[in-house]
Amino acid sequence: MMKPGNPSGSVSRFGRGNILSITITVGVGLVLVLAIFLHKMLRRNVGDPICDLEEEVSLPHRLSEALRSSKLVLFQNSDCKDLTVADLLKSTNNFNQANIIGCGGFGLVYKANLHWLHESVDGVSVLEWEVRLKIAQGAAWGLAYLHKVCEPHIVHRDVKSSNILLDEKFEAHLADFGLSRLLCPYDTHVTTDLVGTLGYIPPEYSQTLMATCRGDVYSFGVVLLELLTGRRPVEVCKGKNCRNLVSWVFQMKSEKREAEIIDPAIWGKDRQKQLFEMLEIACRCLDQDPRRRPLVEEVVSWLDGIGFQGAQQ
Repeated sequence: MMKPGNPSGSVSRFGRGNILSITITVGVGLVLVLAIFLHKMLRRNVGDPICDLEEEVSLPHRLSEALRSSKLVLFQNSDCKDLTVADLLKSTNNFNQANIIGCGGFGLVYKANLHWLHESVDGVSVLEWEVRLKIAQGAAWGLAYLHKVCEPHIVHRDVKSSNILLDEKFEAHLADFGLSRLLCPYDTHVTTDLVGTLGYIPPEYSQTLMATCRGDVYSFGVVLLELLTGRRPVEVCKGKNCRNLVSWVFQMKSEKREAEIIDPAIWGKDRQKQLFEMLEIACRCLDQDPRRRPLVEEVVSWLDGIGFQGAQQ
């Protein structure tokens, strides 16, 4: 007589086998899904510049949406009150795709019909001394507006000559606020990564990783040296060596060769006093110790004083 089999044992063996196969199948499936997901993410991070650019410019309605919202911000004061959204649209031909010249950290960069600080004709600077002084005064006023008038105050973090745009009257306008940070009331600094442009970065930023208004003043001091010398902050010399403008100026000053610092295109005995005064202001802004640097409102007062003295002569 045959004994009935143990149904529970068969079911148990059958269940374990099936569970094992199902587990393996699910595991392989998850690995494949994860691999596909990672592959897509890597492709998205690396990106195709052309595809990315096409994606940016294929939706023209984004501009109108930005204009209707608060994404497009103009900081206006007495020096740039005439700069409007209409001016930006006109100067970029309604943000025409043909005027796209690059892509910054916060979006597309457009070419505008504005003047640049180092613009020249046949290698000769088109900026006379009076124009350079006007640019320095206007840019200082703009920086003072950010540091003292805006609420909350703003640390620019990327003050440089290419971020100072000039209109047809050579009025200076600070531009590119992509690295700017808000300075809340009672704050003296904002924590920061080491960002900025070579030749303009304050020396203390690499040690403290703190951005301050006096750091902006240092960068503005470099701009003043550019206006006085006609040189770039960092120049590649023979042998691929780099010459730092700030170090060179302080070396020349220590050797009592201030006259050789000034751009020959603007040098003249009749304005020597004014030129040397701006040079002294620039060197104060470039003090290695940020605590000894002037506040931007002091810089504004000193630069305006140069213009007043020139008018009196």
